[in-house]
Amino acid sequence: RDDSLDKGLRRDVTHRYLRELLKAENSLLYRDLERNTAGGSGWYYKLERENRLVYALFSDFDRAVSLDVYKPIGDGTREILQDKRESTVDEYNKRRLTEQEKEEGYIYSDPLFVGIQYFDLLVREAFKQKVDWHVWLSYYESFTREICRNYRITEYSDPDAEWPNDYSRLLYEMISNMRDWIHMMEEEASPDIDNKPGDASWVVNVSSDEEPETQSECRSDTENDGEQEEPSEHISESENDSQEYGDYIGLTSTNLDKNDKNIPGATAIAIFSCHKEILSTPSIPTKFKAYITMSVFECVLDLRKYERGSLQWKYSELMLNCLKDNLSDERTDQSYKQSLVSVYEEEFNGHPEYGVRSEIRTNDLQGTGLVSDLDEIIGYES
Repeated sequence: RDDSLDKGLRRDVTHRYLRELLKAENSLLYRDLERNTAGGSGWYYKLERENRLVYALFSDFDRAVSLDVYKPIGDGTREILQDKRESTVDEYNKRRLTEQEKEEGYIYSDPLFVGIQYFDLLVREAFKQKVDWHVWLSYYESFTREICRNYRITEYSDPDAEWPNDYSRLLYEMISNMRDWIHMMEEEASPDIDNKPGDASWVVNVSSDEEPETQSECRSDTENDGEQEEPSEHISESENDSQEYGDYIGLTSTNLDKNDKNIPGATAIAIFSCHKEILSTPSIPTKFKAYITMSVFECVLDLRKYERGSLQWKYSELMLNCLKDNLSDERTDQSYKQSLVSVYEEEFNGHPEYGVRSEIRTNDLQGTGLVSDLDEIIGYES
């Protein structure tokens, strides 16, 4: 870095530089991200000094904050999506990034994928450095909204494919990354590093008559109207979580405002915000909506496999409260609930066992009661 520049000028130079790198296919940004996200261990990427750009940006997160490194890539990625809406032909409604004959590395030549991966690296590195706030991850919500506005099934799409078009692939990548961000918390809070999530010794009787508390509206950072959320009635217990695990992982409050959440808390809210946007989009095939719903609900199930009252269990309750809030919000488009009920209850291609409810029930080997909770929230009647 150049310390001869004042903070404001250094930030402006960095922003202009990163914006230009995002526009230039196979630039240093593209190459560094491909090299760094191709390796690593556990939930983290290997941040190497040789990859000078991303190392300079993320190796010291205080520097990342001072330079607002989220903004040029976040805004630039969103602008690319907005520009696609004005174009005559949107190539992301084709299947360029999902064609089997192309090498997997091909996707790293795509600016939207690079923007998504940039935030994935940013969030993982922030969590690794125990950053205790949301680090702008709500950009994934913004990307999801723009993608859903652009999404179309065309003659070049395949509605029956795992990824019907390239936008589907990008939506999947964001949901998958957010699942990983929650799993980082799951692993960090595990009581015994020799055990794995789902080990029987971690599970107790999970049946309970308690209902999750109704929470206030899930909202994105960029759309917060400044209204203050009511404090949680269990804040003292949440403070104990932070003291035991650290602010970067503890559930500091159970309201649904991301602005006072750490990375796993904000992610739990954001993933259901994105899920709502996807299921509310008529042009997205039902099969893909079911695929995304299954992925999100399985993330909740992974957290329910821990002992009731554990930090992981509390995060699962936060996620269910987000689902409940999405459904109870008067401003929610009815298409969201209709799509959710459809993928949760109904059969696919004549096979009722392919429904999300049946899949979750089958995968809940420890009897955590998640299906019963989902039935009540969604309004399923057998």
